[in-house]
Amino acid sequence: MRVAHRQVAAAFLLLVGCATEPEVAPAPGVVATVGEERILADDLRIHASRVPITLLSSSRPDSARRQYLKGLIVRRLLARELTDRGLDTAKVVTQQAEDMLRNRLSDLYRREHLWPEVTVERAQVQAFYDSLGLAVQRLVSGIVARTRAEAEQMRRGLLAGESFEKMAKRQSKHPLSAAAGGELGHLTVRQAATLGISAETFADLPDSAISEVFSLGDQFQIIRFLDTRHPPLEEFGQQILDVLMERARERYEAERLDELTAELGWRSVPEGLAIIDQRGGGNTAVQPWLFGSVEMASPLFVYADTAISIGQMLDISKRRRRDITDAASAERLGQSLRAEYLFAEASRRLGMESTPEMISWQENLIEELGITELRRLVLAEAPALTSDDVQQFYKDYSDLFRESDDILIVEALLETEEDAAAVLADAEAGQDLMVLARERTTRTEGPADSRGTLRLNEHERMTNSVLYAAVQEAPLNEIVGPVAVQGGFSVFRVIHREKGIMIPFLDVEQRARAYARRTQQSKTFEDFVDELLDRYEDQTRIYESELALALPDSLVDEIARRDRQRAGLPVDLN
Repeated sequence: MRVAHRQVAAAFLLLVGCATEPEVAPAPGVVATVGEERILADDLRIHASRVPITLLSSSRPDSARRQYLKGLIVRRLLARELTDRGLDTAKVVTQQAEDMLRNRLSDLYRREHLWPEVTVERAQVQAFYDSLGLAVQRLVSGIVARTRAEAEQMRRGLLAGESFEKMAKRQSKHPLSAAAGGELGHLTVRQAATLGISAETFADLPDSAISEVFSLGDQFQIIRFLDTRHPPLEEFGQQILDVLMERARERYEAERLDELTAELGWRSVPEGLAIIDQRGGGNTAVQPWLFGSVEMASPLFVYADTAISIGQMLDISKRRRRDITDAASAERLGQSLRAEYLFAEASRRLGMESTPEMISWQENLIEELGITELRRLVLAEAPALTSDDVQQFYKDYSDLFRESDDILIVEALLETEEDAAAVLADAEAGQDLMVLARERTTRTEGPADSRGTLRLNEHERMTNSVLYAAVQEAPLNEIVGPVAVQGGFSVFRVIHREKGIMIPFLDVEQRARAYARRTQQSKTFEDFVDELLDRYEDQTRIYESELALALPDSLVDEIARRDRQRAGLPVDLN
């Protein structure tokens, strides 16, 4: 029987807070049990650290720690359900898990067994620095003309004393540099060469001297150098080291890959490639239904004691969007996968797949993928949305389909919280916030005569979402702040708010359908979760004292502070 969401939530609250005699935990550190399964304090703390507190419902009566616990109990129940349905061993789950495990093992092998062997000496960094000509940089300014005659005439004017900067702004045919008075920035000799500046000119032309006219593609230019600087190696050392290290790692990986190819006997199977050619050969991807079961199981590549079948390669090509159209394309895909497969095999032979950390990671991965597949199956059973459903959603959630609200605020934006608090204190003491805002705000956008006021629209909603959200919640004509926002701390008062007009249904029908579908999917899965909670209600026990020890208020506050800071939201936890 389906139980309403609020009834299940109430039943859960009864378990965690309304018993006349608190349940006694079977052992210290056990915060809950579902049948024989124990949920430990360590598990709950890990779960709480992974789920942003900003995703918890602020409208629910239960505390954050109880919401965290309910989330973990739901996850355990979903894990049971997917096991009962055999999803943990279903092909759609195990294939994804195998791919992700192979990728992880390959990456670990690189990081832990290949990269530590690679070093770059300082002499290599110095040589690279010298080869790029980074030791000398010159600030280049130029004027571009369409013809040599125009350029020569300009040069005569410059030699006669005309301003280079003014001439560049007025006459140069290179818009970007013209706007800056001809300035192109500090360039190395190699960068200058791309502008047609010879090494001799770069080395010999003195600062402020006017160059000869020389070609720039089908145009002509005159340059001068405004400054010469000699940046030290240290200014580029880390960037150069990163480049050289990446190249050295790539070379070492290629060498090791060649060794493993020989050691493990990686090769393509001609018979498998021939089958691909028999079914393909055109410009479209070969499809699995073209092959019989025996052909799908035929090896396409082999190494060590492992075979990669045609069926496996077709699955991989689909997931990675690399079409197999013939034997040659299959060979190319196989070669691109060679490092991943062979490095993963080398990792397994070193025992990296069997470490406790990797075993735990694999178990969690299977659970994650299984829950994702379970959710897909549950949602597939939901009825299709009708046009009437979409129109009803449009009416019920009309605020989603309005033009931006017209909101006007008086605002003082200050650099520090202390400065903002001072403005708030002055305003509360009777000074006019408008006057204070005009005198002290650091916000500069908008015309001068509107200083101290800000009209919020769609642009602000996207670029200053924290301020926009705070303004939406603020009562009309009440001073609010300080609020930590982009650019500092805001003290504001909403002086005008008018809802945006409704957008006609036909103009937002596709958006409304997408929103309605997502809402339906969320409700469908929530109902499924509620059924699970109801089914296991009699087997679920919560141990309140252990729950409080596992997630004390101080830890919940610390998690909340961290998550709100990460989300760019104001932190006000006392």
